Amino acid sequence: MLFRSVKLVTAQDVTLGMILAENVYTKKDLLLVAKGKEVTYTVLKGLRNFSQGIGIQEPFHVYVPRAA
Repeated sequence: MLFRSVKLVTAQDVTLGMILAENVYTKKDLLLVAKGKEVTYTVLKGLRNFSQGIGIQEPFHVYVPRAA
């Protein structure tokens, strides 16, 4: 899959198929999701849940997939 750009997003802006361009950490500096991970439904729900609960370091960079 080719990617068209890098985008700065919050957990609420992330969509399925994006790839994390950097590690995502909680506000307490614990690694939540590693760089290079594809945003699946499970990753998306985890990011949003942690964002609303414990908190994550936002915004963060993602690679946006190119439209087919």
